[in-house]
Amino acid sequence: MRRPTGAEGRIRLTSRAFAKETAESPLMKMTAVLTPDPTGGYSAFNPETGSVSQAETVAEAVANLRVAVVLYLEEFPLRPNANASLVTTFELADA
Repeated sequence: MRRPTGAEGRIRLTSRAFAKETAESPLMKMTAVLTPDPTGGYSAFNPETGSVSQAETVAEAVANLRVAVVLYLEEFPLRPNANASLVTTFELADA
C-alpha cells in the first residue's frame, strides 16, 4: 500500500482530525451555496468562511467544500454560532 503524500496526505489527516474533533465537540452547521456551472458540474461556496470548491455532482461539490472549510478552519478558527444562517433568493427585473 502506498503512503499518501502532499495534499492527499494532508486531507486524510485533516479528515481524521475533523472526525476526532467533532466527536469531542458540538457540530458547527455550515452553509453551502451551489450553483450549476454552464460547462457542467457545480460550484460550491461557503459564505461563513469564503471557501469555494467545484465538482461534477452536488454530493461531490459539497464533499469538496467540506474539506476546503475544514482546512480553512484549521488556520482561522470560528466560534460555533447558535444561530443558523438564513439563505434566501430574490428576483430582479431586467436592467
